[in-house]
Amino acid sequence: MPYALVWIGSMRLRLALEDRGFDFSVLCEFRSRLIEGNAEHLLFETMLTCFKQRGLIKAGGRQRTDATHVLAAVRAINRVVCVGETMRAALNTLAEVAPEWLSSFAPDEWYERYAHRVEEYRLPKEQAKRTALVETIGADGYALLDAIDTTPDLNWLQHVPAVEILRRVWVQQFELIEGKPHFRANDNIPPPPKMICSPYDIEATYGRKLTMWWVGYKVHLTESCDEDSPRLITHVETSRAGNGEVDVTPVIHQARTGKGFAAHRAPDRHQLCRSQAIRPKSPAVRDRSDRTYPSRSQVASQRSTGL
Repeated sequence: MPYALVWIGSMRLRLALEDRGFDFSVLCEFRSRLIEGNAEHLLFETMLTCFKQRGLIKAGGRQRTDATHVLAAVRAINRVVCVGETMRAALNTLAEVAPEWLSSFAPDEWYERYAHRVEEYRLPKEQAKRTALVETIGADGYALLDAIDTTPDLNWLQHVPAVEILRRVWVQQFELIEGKPHFRANDNIPPPPKMICSPYDIEATYGRKLTMWWVGYKVHLTESCDEDSPRLITHVETSRAGNGEVDVTPVIHQARTGKGFAAHRAPDRHQLCRSQAIRPKSPAVRDRSDRTYPSRSQVASQRSTGL
């Protein structure tokens, strides 16, 4: 890292090569300023321009893309825990923005039910009791949403992010039958790429690559691979973990075109490749939106091994 920072400092800040670069204590602040200013690609694009000027990256040259996993900074939880945590997150937020109303509205049992973080080991082990508990939580959530929706003075709470997430999760996890919430069966829920896995990061989804499951994202790295040139990263694209490579290929191709990397002409092999002149080196991963969810033990075992 120090060598990389020295090199970047020399290129962008015009520092001497022997300069030590950023101090470790301000690196996180520097990254935060880049993100806040939407300038996280500024250094990267500047280096790409320099590489093209030096002939290290050629228009029409060969490039390849591969993806790896990125873990979200949230717990890998099952559906029951997700429902409980979503309700608890909404109540915690309402306690900050509308404390007097929530104090007068919330029943006494809510304080006991949602006072602590929902943990798997605290939940009932018998399936019937687990279903009864999660449907009780579902009824609590619908009562909260109904109070917000039917009280004109509280309509502004509909736009509170935690309340919006509560509504979305309840649509995914429950169905109302004769006015009562019923926990959806596993074959009656959205596919993994569209499923909210945690109320604390609604963009994170279940992902799978071969035998590995995770909750988070995918990062797609494109690099040049001409035989007479060094291997250089030319594009970085982040997507939801549930998206397949074929879903991101058009986005990557458009970005490469915008950077001035003309694509090769390809033989008549695939509709996507024909329209965008991409020569595939291996078959694209098919859409797996119909795949099943991992069990809690599968996700936990992957995380325990550091994946």
